This record gives sequence, structure tokens and C-alpha cells, in this order.
Amino acid sequence: MFANMLAYKCLSYGKKLIRVNSKYTSQTCNVCGSVNNRMGYNTYGWLKVREWDCPECGTHLDRDVNATINIKETGLAVGLA
Repeated sequence: MFANMLAYKCLSYGKKLIRVNSKYTSQTCNVCGSVNNRMGYNTYGWLKVREWDCPECGTHLDRDVNATINIKETGLAVGLA
């Protein structure tokens, strides 16, 4: 419902709403792009992890900040395409 309301507002202001699939946003390293599958997908495992180190490049990532960067970059890439 929120997405529909946001789409309506964007339309009325002449803006483009870009929807990003959130499936891997917090598990994908924003530096190298590798997906951290070590935690699995259960709610009680991965959601408790607030910070993690990328198994490929070793970058230390805050889960929420990492997801924010991935969403922004995906949205910009889709918006420019």
C-alpha cells in the first residue's frame, strides 16, 4: 500500500519511482559485489548479524549501511538505463 501511495506522489510531482528487489541488499558486499550466503535466510540467524566481513574482499560492513548503499546504487543504475 505504501509503494502505491509513493508511486502516486511521484507521478503527481513528475518523478520516477524505482523499485529495488531487496532480496540480497544487506548480504551483497557493496565493494566487490559478492553475496554472503554464510548466514542463510532464516529470520533468527541473519537479522541478528549487524556487522560482517566480506568473505571475498575482507571489507568490514555494517549491514544497514551496506544495504543502503546497494539500494542507492541499484536505483541509480536502473534510473540511468
